[in-house]
Amino acid sequence: MLAFNEQMLREMLLIIINVLAFAGIMAYILYNPVRQYMKKRSEGIAGQLAEAEANLKESERLKAEYAEKLKAAETERDQLLETARKRSLEKESQIISKARKDAEAYKERAQKEIALEREKTSDNVKQQILEVSTLMTERFISKSLDTETQGRLFEECMRELGDAEWQS
Repeated sequence: MLAFNEQMLREMLLIIINVLAFAGIMAYILYNPVRQYMKKRSEGIAGQLAEAEANLKESERLKAEYAEKLKAAETERDQLLETARKRSLEKESQIISKARKDAEAYKERAQKEIALEREKTSDNVKQQILEVSTLMTERFISKSLDTETQGRLFEECMRELGDAEWQS
C-alpha cells in the first residue's frame, strides 16, 4: 500500500507549491494580455454586430426607397400607357372621320357625274328627237302625203326613234 513517509510528503508539498507558484506567475504574466485580447475581441464582435445592424437598417431603408421608386415608375408607366391609348383612340377617330368625309365627297362627286351624264343623255335624246322630227317634216313636206304614206312615215319615224334611244 501506499505509505506516506516524510520525504514523500515534502516532495508533494514542494510540487504543489511549485505548481501554485507557476500558476501565479503565469496568471500574473498572461492575465493582462489575455484579458486585453478578450476585451479587444469582444469590442470587435460588438463593433461588427453594430455595423451589421447599421447595414441592415440601411438596406431596409434602401429597399423601402427602391420600392417607392418602383411604385412611382409603375404609376408613370400606367399614365404613359393611358395617354398613348387616348392618343391612339383620338387618331383612330380622326382617321375614321376623314375616311367618312372622303367617302362622302367621293359619293357626291359620283352623284354629280351621274346627274351630268343623265343631262347629257337627255340632251342627246332631245337632239335626236329634233333630228327625227326635222327629217320627218322634210319627208312630209317633200311628198304629198296620203293617209297611207303618212302612217308608213309615222311607223318609220317611230322605229328610228326607238333605235336612236337604244343606241344612246
